Amino acid sequence: MSEVKQRHQSLVDNIGKNKILSENRMGVIIIGGNNLTPGEAIKYLEAIHLVIKQRKNSEQCSITPSFISKDSTEFILEGSSEDQQYLAELYESGELQNLLNEVKQKNLPKIIVKKAEFTQEPSVIEKVELIKAIRVGVANKKTLQRIDLSRTFLSGANLRDANLSGAYLSGTNLRDANLRDANLSGTDLRDANLRDANLSGANLIRAYLIRANLRDADLSGAYLSGAYLRDADLSWADLSEAKLIRTYLSEANLIRAYVIRADLSEANLIRTYLIRADLSWADLSRANLRDAELSGADLSEANLIRANLRDANLKEAELSGADLTRANLRDTNLRDTNLKDADLIGANLSGADLSGADLSETDLSETDLSGANLSGANLSGANLSGADLSKANVIDTIFSNTKGVNHIKDNLIECGAIFQDSPQE
Repeated sequence: MSEVKQRHQSLVDNIGKNKILSENRMGVIIIGGNNLTPGEAIKYLEAIHLVIKQRKNSEQCSITPSFISKDSTEFILEGSSEDQQYLAELYESGELQNLLNEVKQKNLPKIIVKKAEFTQEPSVIEKVELIKAIRVGVANKKTLQRIDLSRTFLSGANLRDANLSGAYLSGTNLRDANLRDANLSGTDLRDANLRDANLSGANLIRAYLIRANLRDADLSGAYLSGAYLRDADLSWADLSEAKLIRTYLSEANLIRAYVIRADLSEANLIRTYLIRADLSWADLSRANLRDAELSGADLSEANLIRANLRDANLKEAELSGADLTRANLRDTNLRDTNLKDADLIGANLSGADLSGADLSETDLSETDLSGANLSGANLSGANLSGADLSKANVIDTIFSNTKGVNHIKDNLIECGAIFQDSPQE
């Protein structure tokens, strides 16, 4: 017997000793041949509850979801024998399908019930028992590594300090679950629902979180280096002080996320949505933010050394005190951005839109500003020594005590620049 099977059997044996499920039988409902998603399953469950409550003339229904089969056609339920008997009788009488379609939400497709019956299949019973054991907190959380819990319903489960490394949790509902300090390294969490989950301090190194829902989740201090989060929803999530070194976040949603002091060095953030996200003091050195959406984001004091921000949108972003040494900002939208006291030594800003930006006291020495739009920008006290301003738009650009431009002052004035004080070399 393999190590995984031995651990699974040990879990089942322990569950049996606790007699969690007593004599309850499992209900299996096969709904059409459609690809039943966990989200749809919950909506179907709501319809099932309404039907049973109406049948019983009661406000109580014990039916709860357990898991969805791998082929996405079987919705396995648990509950009292009485409530499951109601389902079986309604199916046998031909009423169940019509009743479910009468009460279902209007935006759901027609429900086609192919079967509603009891099962005593050992593999199904064992899995349901394991799921319930995890829910009620009697499963051994240290022996869950590499276990298959995909497409199960574990919302609100307490899995703090659990060892789920290498486990299969794709499509699993873990909303509001407590996974603080849990080991989820290498775990498959694709399409999982982790909304409002507590993952503070969790180990998610090289975990697969593609399309996962992590909205409002607590990931503060979590370890996500090398994890895959493409298309994941991290809006409003707390990632403060998290480790995201070389993490794949392309096209992920981090709108209004808290990423304060997080380490995102060398991370892939191509086309990522970071609108109004708080990235203050974050390490984004050598990160790839090409085409990223960062309008209104707070990047004050952030480390963006050699970061790639080409074609990114940083309109009205806060970059005061940020270090952008040798960063690639070619064709980037920096309109009305605050770059006061920022370090842009050797950065590439060719073709960038810096109109209305605050560049006061900014170090722009050796910076490429060729073809950049600096109209209405404030360069008071900035250092432009060795900077390339060829073909730049300087209409209404303010130069006051600006260093490194005295030799081209007349040319800049002819192009519409405003010199309020004599420039200093």
